Amino acid sequence: MKQTLRLWRSLFTGAVSILLVSQAALGQEKAPLALEDVFQLRYAGAPLVSASGDFIVYTRHSMDIMQDRERKNLWLVRRDGNDHRPLTSGAMSVSHAALSPDDTRVAFVARDDTGSQIFVHWLQQGYTAQLTRLANAPGQLTWSPDGQQLAFTMRVAEKAPVMGVLPSAPEGAEWAPPPIVIDRAVYRSDGKGYRKHGFQHVFVMPASGGSPRQVTSGNFDHSGGIAWSAAGDALFISANRGDDAELNPVNTDLFRIDLTTDQLTRLTDRQGPDSGPVVSPDGRYLAYTGWDDAGKGYHRQRLYVMRTDGSGRRELQADLDRDVASPPLVRRQRTPVFQL
Repeated sequence: MKQTLRLWRSLFTGAVSILLVSQAALGQEKAPLALEDVFQLRYAGAPLVSASGDFIVYTRHSMDIMQDRERKNLWLVRRDGNDHRPLTSGAMSVSHAALSPDDTRVAFVARDDTGSQIFVHWLQQGYTAQLTRLANAPGQLTWSPDGQQLAFTMRVAEKAPVMGVLPSAPEGAEWAPPPIVIDRAVYRSDGKGYRKHGFQHVFVMPASGGSPRQVTSGNFDHSGGIAWSAAGDALFISANRGDDAELNPVNTDLFRIDLTTDQLTRLTDRQGPDSGPVVSPDGRYLAYTGWDDAGKGYHRQRLYVMRTDGSGRRELQADLDRDVASPPLVRRQRTPVFQL
């Protein structure tokens, strides 16, 4: 009987102990996620893998609670998880990062006191240099194969249309703003308001700094991707240069720009988009994405390869049942690598 009582006493004591521990644990549970917790979130994006595969440069996203805006800085981490460190810090908003072919530098776009500019950071020395003082924001930074030049896109402003000539307001007068004349099919964007007048063009500049040189022209947008030829004497770009570009915005084609003469040569010509060109390491082939426009509400984005002169086009993974995006070619191999 005494042994039975001792057994029950032990079981009872254990049960009470478990109950007390459970209640204590419940009391220590964190509150559910609140709206203001978004300012504490951090996440990684846009990874850039070095050609050697030894390290990764990525964009670290965070939120600024004082100004209610996103902040983006560049961080580096070794393949084994060591040497995890920031390359930029503070109230930055870094974008369009690109590693140099020799893995010694990273170019990126960040804002200074006048607007978005191009910067280069030396990874070993830890130095950062500002290369530009541009009037408009650059994008799509792309290194030449020898690391001596950078190509990028930037909007070249055009004068807005006016209706008549308005008289000048007297000094100190508060007149209503002038009327806005709409002559474009797409004249504003959600969350951004009225679109500024101008067109996206391609520029080339020395990677050590210097004056950018515009290599495209015309009232067309050239914003579907940039790739250098293996010899560094030409660029491959995607653009919509049709007379109906504004009413048929998805109909982009691939072009080759000779950097000696700025001559533009069309490589594709079909109804539908061709974009994201990437040159193979041996300089013989061009990978890109696109689809034939059949007038449907949805088209699967496909992967293509052709010679750099535009011949021999063929589709890869034709039976794939999902979209293909961002087909970079591995620098140490000749196999296209793409994201699904």
